[in-house]
Amino acid sequence: MEKRIQKSEILVYIFFIIITFCKGIGLAGSNNIYILCYAFGTFLIVMKLLKDRFNKKELWRIFSLMIIGIIDFVIGDVTTVLFTAISLCCLKNVNRENILKIMFMVRLISFLMMITLSLTGIINNEYIFHYRTGVGNIKRYCFGYSHPNLVHSSFSIIVFLFGYIYHKKINIFTVGIIETFNFILYKYTFSRTGFIILTLYLVLIYLYKKSKSIKKMIPKLLKVELILVILISIVLALSYTNSEFVKKLDVLLTGRLKYMNILIKNYRIPIIGSNSFNNIVLFDNGYFSMFYEGGLLASVWFIYYLAQTNKTLIKQNKEQKILLMIFFLFYCMFESYFMSILMNPTLIFIIDYIFEEKKINEENDGKIIINSSKNDITY
Repeated sequence: MEKRIQKSEILVYIFFIIITFCKGIGLAGSNNIYILCYAFGTFLIVMKLLKDRFNKKELWRIFSLMIIGIIDFVIGDVTTVLFTAISLCCLKNVNRENILKIMFMVRLISFLMMITLSLTGIINNEYIFHYRTGVGNIKRYCFGYSHPNLVHSSFSIIVFLFGYIYHKKINIFTVGIIETFNFILYKYTFSRTGFIILTLYLVLIYLYKKSKSIKKMIPKLLKVELILVILISIVLALSYTNSEFVKKLDVLLTGRLKYMNILIKNYRIPIIGSNSFNNIVLFDNGYFSMFYEGGLLASVWFIYYLAQTNKTLIKQNKEQKILLMIFFLFYCMFESYFMSILMNPTLIFIIDYIFEEKKINEENDGKIIINSSKNDITY
C-alpha cells in the first residue's frame, strides 16, 4: 500500500528545497536573498497551516518557540530561532524522512555546484591566509563560500545525512571513499576541526555496525550527553585563564575557548537573545551561541524539548536517529549550528515529541483512514 502525498505536504517539500538550497550555497541568515526566499517559503507554510489541526498541547509546544523567535528577531535582530520555529511548525503529518532526503539531495547538488563553479572560474574561488602556530601562513580556499570552514561544514552535513539515510550502505569501502574526499578537501580548506570531526563520525558509524558493545553504549550516552556537552563547554570556558592544558587545547581549536571565556567572564546570558554579541566574539560553539544569540528563553525551550526527544528516541529504540543525535550534539561543541534546523537537521526529530501524530490505519481495500483527536482545534 502506498500513501498518497497530499498537496499541503508538497508545499512543505518546496519550502525545504528552497531554503536548503539557499543555505547549501552558503547564504547567511542576514542575506537579503535568503530572507526573501524564506518569506516566500513562509507563505507556502501558512497555506499548509490553514489546513492543519493542532490540539492545545501541540499549539503550546510549537508556538511558544515561535513567540520566542519573534521576540528575538524584533528586539535582538536574531533570525535563527524564528526561522527554525517556522520550519518546525509545518511538519505535522509530513513524512520527516522525506524532508531529510530532500535536505541531503539539495545540499549535495548545491555543494557540487559551488565546487564546480569555483574550480571552473565562473565564480571566484577566493582564499585567505591564516597563521597557525608551528606551521606559519597557510592558504585556505573558500570554493565560493564565505569561509573555508563553511566548505568543510557543508560537506560534513552531507556525509552525516548520507550516514543516516543510507546506513545500510556503510562499509569499509564507502568509509574509505568518503575519508579520501575528506582528506582531499582538507588539503584545500585546512579546516582541522571539520576534518577531524568527520573522520571520527566515519569511525563511529562503522564501529557501530560491527560492535555490539558500542550499540549498547550509545543509547546510554544519549541519556546524559546534552547536559554533558553543555557542562564541558562551560567548564572549558571558565578554565581558559587558569589552565595551561586548556590554552594548549585552544590552539588546536583556533581560539574557540578564548572567545567563550570572554563571553562567560564579561557578559550575563540575556533573557532575550541578541545579534550584538557577534560584534564581540566569533561563535564557534553551538551552546554558547544558543545562550547568547538565542537567549535564556530559547535555551530553556531547546534544552527541555531536546531532552524529551532523546528520551522518546531511546524508549522507541530509534537506532539511526540516536546515532545521528549523538554525533550532532558533540559536533555542536565546535560549530555554532545548534539552533539552526538547516545546519542541525536533528532538530527535526523534536517533532516526534511535539506533535501527537494522527494514527493511520490500513484497510483491506488499501485506503488510509485517519483518526483525528477530539481535542484537535483548527489553526
